[in-house]
Amino acid sequence: MNKFFPAILIIFIISGGLSSCKLIRIAKRPFLKSDTTKIAKTPDSLIKKTDSVKVVNITPLKSNKDILIANLQPLLQRNIAFKTFSGKIKMRYDGPSVKVDFVTNIRMVKDSAIWINIMASLFGIQAQVARVVVTQDSFKVINYRDGSVTLLPISKASTLVPAPIDYNILQNFILGNVLVNNARITDVTDANGVWSINAEDTNYLQLIKYTQVDSSLLTSQLRTRANTGPQGIIQFSDYILNAERKFSTRRFVSIQNVGEEYTLDMNFANEEFDQPIEMPFNIPDGYEIINK
Repeated sequence: MNKFFPAILIIFIISGGLSSCKLIRIAKRPFLKSDTTKIAKTPDSLIKKTDSVKVVNITPLKSNKDILIANLQPLLQRNIAFKTFSGKIKMRYDGPSVKVDFVTNIRMVKDSAIWINIMASLFGIQAQVARVVVTQDSFKVINYRDGSVTLLPISKASTLVPAPIDYNILQNFILGNVLVNNARITDVTDANGVWSINAEDTNYLQLIKYTQVDSSLLTSQLRTRANTGPQGIIQFSDYILNAERKFSTRRFVSIQNVGEEYTLDMNFANEEFDQPIEMPFNIPDGYEIINK
């Protein structure tokens, strides 16, 4: 495995199913309890036998936090609408033993396929390092440095990457959406011009922050309910308006795992939506094909 491969695969750390990962610690808060209204009881001595006491059921009013949660739920579920996407990403990867700059070209067909081509500077010359195609059920890698091709079902992709791959989370990561956006909000805070949202579903706990000025996503943190694995955060900045889509062109990913730190600095360019794209995956002659 050549020295560039960890840098290539760091993209998938954040997109994994994370069955053993804990990216942050979010304290699980109890559900909000509505206030109840007590009805004073009239002493028996003051009630005539012919009198009747009518009990009125009073519906408790929602608190301001309940209202804010209801108002922010659609924000959590907001996605960038697209049919196809393509873009170029300049990346800087820093790991415990590797520091490398490389360029990635990405093409996507919504909910169908993600094509990734990686180039890096070798001895001052830009050279192709790898090509990856991910679908809902398969994971394919051409490793040009090793002269090999790995073909395997996505369920076994964890043999190549640090965490199981989840196609939908990877797609959201590339677009800059909330990683798991069908979660239920359990708590919110409103301070210093930022909404901080705790959300969860049956598998994940998240902490997401938005700016109140234009509701742009600032940071996204995700973990499963398991208590082992790496810790990390994605930061979003440098938003542009592309075909009426608000898109973050700068991402910074920081992951800590077993006392070691991995970072990925991402700068997007040439973003296009809904244009015709191709996803070539031509295996050169003589390459070793590895099926797992």
